[in-house]
Amino acid sequence: MQLLERNDELATLESAAHALVRGQGSMITVTGRAGLGKTRLLESAVDIANAHELHSSHARAGELERDLGWSVAVDVIEGLMGDRGPSDRAALLAGRARHAATVLSDDRAFDDGDRPAAAQQAAIVAALTLVVSRVAADRPLVVVIDDLHWADGPSLRWLCHLAARVQRMSALLVVAFRPREPGASELLADLDAAASTTLTPAPLTRAATARLVDSALDHSADAPTRAAVHDVTAGNPFLIDQLLRHLASGPINAEAVWNARPQRLAALVMPRLARLGGDARALSDAVAVLGVDTSLRQAAELAGIPRTNAVRAAAYLSGTGFFTDELPLNFTHPLLREVVKAQLGAARADELRRRAARMLAHDDVDPTVAGVHLLAAEPVGEAWAGTLLHAAGRHEMRRAAYDGAAAFFRRALLEPLHDVPRHGVTLHLGRALLLAGRDEGLAALREALEDTPDHRERATVALEVGGALMAVDQPQQAVDVYESGLSAIAQLDAPLRIQLLAQRALAALALRDQPQRTIVAVAAALEAASEAPAVAGRAAVGLTALVALWTGDTAARCVGKLEGALAAEPYGDTESLEWTPDLAWVMAGLAWCDAHERREPFLDAVIERARERGAMLDVALAAASRSLGRMRQGRVADAEADARLAMQIYVDLDDAHHAMVSAFQIDPLVARGALDEADRLLAAAPPHRDDDQVVYLALLDARARLRIAQGRVVEARADLELIRAEIEIQGFQCPAAICWRPQLATVLHAVGEHEQARALAAEDLEHARRFGAPRSHGLALLATAATSSPDLALAALHEAVEVLAPSPARLEHARALVQLGALTRRLGHRADAVALLRSGLDRAATCGASALVVSARAELVVAGARPRRERVNGVDSLTAAERRVGELARGGASNADIARSLVVSLRTVETHLTSVYRKLGIARRGDLPETLAPDPSPLADGEVTA
Repeated sequence: MQLLERNDELATLESAAHALVRGQGSMITVTGRAGLGKTRLLESAVDIANAHELHSSHARAGELERDLGWSVAVDVIEGLMGDRGPSDRAALLAGRARHAATVLSDDRAFDDGDRPAAAQQAAIVAALTLVVSRVAADRPLVVVIDDLHWADGPSLRWLCHLAARVQRMSALLVVAFRPREPGASELLADLDAAASTTLTPAPLTRAATARLVDSALDHSADAPTRAAVHDVTAGNPFLIDQLLRHLASGPINAEAVWNARPQRLAALVMPRLARLGGDARALSDAVAVLGVDTSLRQAAELAGIPRTNAVRAAAYLSGTGFFTDELPLNFTHPLLREVVKAQLGAARADELRRRAARMLAHDDVDPTVAGVHLLAAEPVGEAWAGTLLHAAGRHEMRRAAYDGAAAFFRRALLEPLHDVPRHGVTLHLGRALLLAGRDEGLAALREALEDTPDHRERATVALEVGGALMAVDQPQQAVDVYESGLSAIAQLDAPLRIQLLAQRALAALALRDQPQRTIVAVAAALEAASEAPAVAGRAAVGLTALVALWTGDTAARCVGKLEGALAAEPYGDTESLEWTPDLAWVMAGLAWCDAHERREPFLDAVIERARERGAMLDVALAAASRSLGRMRQGRVADAEADARLAMQIYVDLDDAHHAMVSAFQIDPLVARGALDEADRLLAAAPPHRDDDQVVYLALLDARARLRIAQGRVVEARADLELIRAEIEIQGFQCPAAICWRPQLATVLHAVGEHEQARALAAEDLEHARRFGAPRSHGLALLATAATSSPDLALAALHEAVEVLAPSPARLEHARALVQLGALTRRLGHRADAVALLRSGLDRAATCGASALVVSARAELVVAGARPRRERVNGVDSLTAAERRVGELARGGASNADIARSLVVSLRTVETHLTSVYRKLGIARRGDLPETLAPDPSPLADGEVTA
């Protein structure tokens, strides 16, 4: 059929090709309903590429491919590699691009041992984009992809990544899809938004329709007939073509057109197909089931006809417009395939799917190609089907296509399983679901645990299931699972037994209502670790450190034990990092001890590793932990950015995590003086639950600080008394974890209970001095000053300034300076007071603590000094979100990378960057590395910012 009324679209494609020749890459999306000519425009794009002697790769998604991870990506990359020899392929897949071999099954790049570690979606996405970039560096290229509404999720994520970078390559990306196709991915909207141009072919006009009618019917149609063709097809080129093919065999008049009504496309297509004979119908059925790019041999075998008959039938089908005139076999339009497939009937379609799977399995192809036909079929009831589906699931796992893997494993469980135990398939299903971010994976893991007959394997599975339960804050169930692993066999290997005991103890520490069970669990783990110290892993060593903190050992000794845990196997190597409950305790302990120089680089590595693996839950947990440490260092904007990132990831997760991250987000807001925003955040936090008291304490602590800042001291006292009761029940001695004593002492003094306030402040100071961490020591001194007479307060504040000055607790140091300056002013030493207040104000401004800046400025005014103006420009003027976006851009991340990392829209990133440029007085991204440097701090030499 002629390509009419598409001059503007063709001109856009031609212009993009000319720009590509000059080295300017771009992306064009072609969207619209079925039949409007999107495929013809993509064919024209390939023709234009050939005319300009550009390299091209053409791929097309198929309906079956939604369940096959990376299928479109593989077609594109293999098309780009073409006939390249082994050395050229190896060069394209070298270095950071090596992860692409995971989905290409290119054995020259990976051996089997490397594949599982490399099969992570984020790394694969980056690698595939790098391969495209390398090919484009040799020769400008055009990548054309049709029917993207049927593409698999991993391929779409890669295309979004590629789209954000294609302008920096000598590459033109042209993709077509139906935007409102049922089941289509939401990623298509992101892809469309990233396009340089979106083409939306319109229906043909009456004039163009008339030209097609005249051409097809040799000018035998009258004006009413031509008008009727346009009216009943609404100018849809594909429907016009099918209607005209139908009219060619009968009367040609307006009445015949209206009776045909192409909305009932099957009524036009199937009679034409029937006239071609049984072999043609059987072959078309086979190709409709097998999908796009079907080999003639496989189609003939599935159709049950000799090859010579299949050749003849294929010629008939291409001659009448059903098939393209080329091999492999394809329908000329996806709608034709849909019509033929819909007319099969449920029983016939199911039988063909089973036969297709069996045939392809015997061909020894990629197991997913055969297995995908069984996903929509009824259970076969034969062992070969279960074996095939299990193999397909394992194949998808190695390719980091976790959703597809879960589909295959779930379907495999409906078949007999002879070559693999059923509990093993259930275990694989649970892992795949969790890696895909779906909570139902926990139920599958529990089922696998219950069904595991081998005792040692049961213990190993218990470790995995317990860790998954702790990740979603279900400590009670985790303890039960660990105990089931311990009871599976009396004599476990020492490393496995110690690991189970240690993880059980760490989970038991979160059980507020079962103190005796916790004591027993901790004692058993410590005894086992002491009996075999050479094989005690990080969990056991970390538990020893945690017990030291719990019982009030000194910070110096606790840091030594915590650092020993970080160095313990198997996590001494940061390349193998994952976020686990024991690591959470170790990170918390280091923060309590002010050991940020060891802690933060470790967290940076955890977050980076989690991003590479696509493990956003780990990113959220580690970011929340890093937020706590950054707030304790006085890095208010950084702490708020990390807390917001964690909250964005957690927004749809369980209440306990929501409560925890809300707590970390409140403190930076209070420090900035954003009390109303903090109040709104608190109101949105989940209600208290009895089974998450340990996590909820952090929120109570933060709420108390907010209430103090709001002057609502009675409410603050109620929260702090709740914390006091809980801490005393648990016997927790570390004064730096939740610093409730200095807050409660200050509140008691404010409500007139001075003796109680002084006693509690003195008790806290004794604990803090013995513990030896500067921040908790400084807070105790500040509380002592707040509850003492002026002369004693003056000494306490001088000591607080001295203790905090060399420490990482910059915000507390600033607060001590401001309070000392205020007291010095009240005692009549104005000159000394002004110097102290100016110093405190500068440090508070550097921290981003606007509330303290306001207090310091007010004191300076009373002291008769003229305070400096607040900064409205420069690094210190940036909001938390602007600072985080700027840092990521400074590190080389693209806008799209930043959007994915921070879980925000591309538009939000652009808005923040514009504000960053304005405040910093710069005009381009390249100025960021020099202008947006990290603030100097006592930790500057040891810090690593992710």
